[in-house]
Amino acid sequence: MAIARFLPRFREAYRSFSELEKRESWSRAQITGFQLQRLNEVWTHAINHVPYYRSLQAELALPKHFESLEEYTGSVPLLQKSFLRANSQDFLSEKPQPGSWHRTSGSTSSPLMVFRGHDAHHEMLRTNYRYYRLWGHDIFDRMVFLWHVTPTNTPGIANKIKRCREFAEDKLRNRLRLSALTLGTADLQGYLKKITAFKPSAIYSYSRTAYLLALEAKKQGFQCPSLKVINITSEPASEHVVRTIQEGLGAPCIVQYGCVEFGFIAGQWPDRTLRVREDLLFLETLPRQDGHFDIVLTNLNNPSFPLLRYDIGDVTDRPIEVPESGFSMLKNISGRCGDLLYTPSGRCLHPTVVDELFEENYFKYVRRFQIRQRADYSISALIELNDSANATDCQQLAKHLSVQVDDCPVEVEIVTRIEQTTAGKHRNVISEITATPPAV
Repeated sequence: MAIARFLPRFREAYRSFSELEKRESWSRAQITGFQLQRLNEVWTHAINHVPYYRSLQAELALPKHFESLEEYTGSVPLLQKSFLRANSQDFLSEKPQPGSWHRTSGSTSSPLMVFRGHDAHHEMLRTNYRYYRLWGHDIFDRMVFLWHVTPTNTPGIANKIKRCREFAEDKLRNRLRLSALTLGTADLQGYLKKITAFKPSAIYSYSRTAYLLALEAKKQGFQCPSLKVINITSEPASEHVVRTIQEGLGAPCIVQYGCVEFGFIAGQWPDRTLRVREDLLFLETLPRQDGHFDIVLTNLNNPSFPLLRYDIGDVTDRPIEVPESGFSMLKNISGRCGDLLYTPSGRCLHPTVVDELFEENYFKYVRRFQIRQRADYSISALIELNDSANATDCQQLAKHLSVQVDDCPVEVEIVTRIEQTTAGKHRNVISEITATPPAV
């Protein structure tokens, strides 16, 4: 791996760390000034070379240059994900930088294609490397990926090329890739043995995958002295989940927030605040009728495919906290709109309502659960047991759940396996109601 350090991409990454660290302690005036400068550079390119923004600027007579971020947010309308999905080619610059298309289905299983210039992509990766360094993990230190793995039996030349690329990248970067799609007891025990032998410095994982691994690790008395940090992402994680991962795997568990459209958005600093990478993006939290806040993002470094005031569909329970110096802080990320529960009275319930119920009362029995809310407010709870011989009282559980969700009808079903998304994610809550309904 010593040779890889001298590749231009990684040499630039090491050179960038000092500047990235300085930005993290900038004053608020320095941060907003930097954001405004980058925004205007992207905006100038967009209204001249990106079909959608060229038409938008002409139609609404928008400024060609913004004097402040407030003028920008007061002028440019929100961009909805559904519109981007249907019109993605209109967001591609007529003069794009070299780059590549990235596909995401996210939690909704609805495909979305976005383009990222190589310069923007590499800058995002450098901030990610910097994030790991905060926790003592260097670029070429050993890392385990508990993630989606391209199956070896998947047909097609494209998948064969993808598997070869993954293999080469993992060798270059000292990575061990384990599948988040197979999480039976035998699978988890096998993963723990491989992790022990590999001696990683870090683990990168879906939240619930790391949680299940940690539960098995507790049973096995797992120890890995080389492990410095477990970075979980893509799924909401309660304090119980984070605590269990730390106890089971024996290292700090941190939460990272990102998406395919933007890459790295925010990460948990050593002071345990979730800091937004404000040198790459501008983040707004807009109040909703249900008391939560929609997260709206603007990329500041990808003029080839600018996403400006993009409503990503994620929700937080508090507004962004802007300090006098240093990057702004997010609180809990509730997840997608479809990850929230709703009652006929119009109340919106955070997923932790059911998380806490299971963690406090059914932890010994339930391995995983999934709450599915239908459009008529009724709820189906799928339960995966720790031990089939030690089942919980389903009727009692249904009553407890019903109380938590304002007496909505609940039915409980014990299943042998809860299906994950095609990307390997586990969703605790799936609701067909994606907007606050009127009170009835």
